[in-house]
Amino acid sequence: DLAVLKIDAPAGVEFVPAEAGDSDRLRVGEFVIAIGSPFSLQSSVTLGIVSQKGRSIGLLPYEDFIQTDAPINPGNSGGPLIDVDGKVVGINSLIQTAGPYSQGNIGIGFAVPINLAMSVANSIIRYGKVERPWIGILPENMDPAVIRGMLGGEHGVLVARVLDGTPAEKSGLKEGDVIVKVDGKPVKSVRELQRAILEHSVGDVVELRVRRGDQRVTLKVKTAPMPDFRGRR
Repeated sequence: DLAVLKIDAPAGVEFVPAEAGDSDRLRVGEFVIAIGSPFSLQSSVTLGIVSQKGRSIGLLPYEDFIQTDAPINPGNSGGPLIDVDGKVVGINSLIQTAGPYSQGNIGIGFAVPINLAMSVANSIIRYGKVERPWIGILPENMDPAVIRGMLGGEHGVLVARVLDGTPAEKSGLKEGDVIVKVDGKPVKSVRELQRAILEHSVGDVVELRVRRGDQRVTLKVKTAPMPDFRGRR
């Protein structure tokens, strides 16, 4: 549902783009508005709330959907999800239905967060394709007992492996390190870590706050393009 368009405006004509909001600042329960053309009904507007953030529904390797109960149907996909200030906070993408014989809206819709959508758009503009940023680690979620005992209740993501020749290795990140913050924001799960990295563009520098035993270390990692692992063993 994402594409980048370049418009050459005629002389004297000015196009005003919609203003992007900050999907990270959305709160559960906040009102949102969905705009689209369901069943060819042009520019239909519906109202709902943010039901939850960071939803995964098992369709793709990485998912970070905004869940909303704003009524959306076939034809809404690709339309904006807007906050009460009129800023675009998501791109409506898909809905949950009651089954193959009942494919209408049941109050469960999903939108791509605008922060993620903008990073994709910036990659298309810069490279002509989607270049996903990567630092080269295999992260793992931590057991709650370990979090309580070893980290004193502080959450983080374990670096299970640092791949050879990667940005992570060059930055000094080590196996056994625990990443607790990315760019100053706490990360509690592999999904949150992936999301924080993917919101960057290739070549950006990411700041990692790491626990290494009893020490706290700050590392700066310059992201690289994610390799194509398809077909590899």
